[in-house]
Amino acid sequence: GGRGDSPLFALSWQSPMLEDSLWTLSQGRYNSSYPPSGRIYSTGYLMVDYLTRHYGKESFARVNSTFAWFPFFGLNGALKKETGFSSKELFDLAVEEQRKELPQYPSPGVLFSPDSLGDYYLPEPTGLGLLGFSHTLKRGGALVRYTPDGSVEELKSLPFIDHDSISLTSDGALFSFAWADPYHVSSIPLAPASYSDLMLYHFPSDSFRRITHKEMLFQPLLSEDGTLLIAIRRTGDRHTLVSIEPETGKTTVLYDNPLGSVFEPALAKDDTVVVVEVVEGNSALIAVDREGRVTTLVPPTRSEIRSPLFADERSLFFVSDDTGFLALYRYDMVTGVITHMLSDPQGVLKARLDGGAILYETYRAEGVALKRADIARLSPVTVTLQEPDAKQQEGQEIIFSSKGFVDYPRLNLVLPFPFVSENSLQPGLWIHSQSLLRRQLLTAQ
Repeated sequence: GGRGDSPLFALSWQSPMLEDSLWTLSQGRYNSSYPPSGRIYSTGYLMVDYLTRHYGKESFARVNSTFAWFPFFGLNGALKKETGFSSKELFDLAVEEQRKELPQYPSPGVLFSPDSLGDYYLPEPTGLGLLGFSHTLKRGGALVRYTPDGSVEELKSLPFIDHDSISLTSDGALFSFAWADPYHVSSIPLAPASYSDLMLYHFPSDSFRRITHKEMLFQPLLSEDGTLLIAIRRTGDRHTLVSIEPETGKTTVLYDNPLGSVFEPALAKDDTVVVVEVVEGNSALIAVDREGRVTTLVPPTRSEIRSPLFADERSLFFVSDDTGFLALYRYDMVTGVITHMLSDPQGVLKARLDGGAILYETYRAEGVALKRADIARLSPVTVTLQEPDAKQQEGQEIIFSSKGFVDYPRLNLVLPFPFVSENSLQPGLWIHSQSLLRRQLLTAQ
């Protein structure tokens, strides 16, 4: 989920509420280096969501229209005219309403990662120990090892990658990195042409090797022996599953559904790849074997499915918002049974088995953290996920129309601009016009 009606996005304010550390409206007017970095969006969503639900969707347009006529003193006057409340009062009402919806049950897990500011993502067991990616304000992004005494040891600084775009083995790390070409013919100031290529880091030699060039590859996977490279490739507005030849960087399509996209591949020991498939807003789990045969594991559901990961040879963990909050589920590949494993009031983002326990990601006010829950103390329940949205059953492809676009300057702002001429003050105007893609700029005075 992105910014909007999403349980993942909602954690950005729910977790601070649960820890009594939510920001104020004044703090919500600007971003922060501290989590959540995008709190301006969380603040805006809380207020717009409350406004539209209590005063109608048209109220948002009326507030913006009133504000646009006289924008010099902010939104407070426009909000008070529409609702009778100031912006601070409206924010307080939205927060209080959200507090009433917070989960009331205790967390089943015990904190595993350091109790400090930063993001600690789910590690992978390797021959070098438990390795994972972490990001803190002090050191930035880095590969780290979790030691038996509970401390975190930095192995290699990797400041420019995303946490979900790295795969670890005993010998190295495969990760994708983004770069931009501002001189490309299709680049614009707001969105330069960009690419996402694969790089392989080798632990023993402390060396990097670039594998692809000018590709659009994300969420890579590397088999333990290093011979199989899997990734998600963006193709237009869709995402497909591809394999990559380690030496030449040549890609081969493994699975492509023209009606949807696939995300978050998980690799089994027999090289079967499980991915989340999204078609018309419905999620499913499918498996693609080495011969290209496709098997549906979890059929399409309107519930969001994310973060699949093999628990063992016969079962698969995944996360879903089937109950309205992100929780952990287990799919038995032999019986087809889906089991709800655990819920955490601060959400479950990803999980794996760790001996007799489940190690999982959750979201705290200080960032993404790791918790450990003993399986013996859990109470798994067999469940059935929600039915798919009706559009999925119809199987109709939506085709969007397109037309040419002329990026001409549009009037943006007119301000009084008095000036001095021949020792006297003269009236004047300052006019600013700019095109939507910011390729054209015209100012006059």
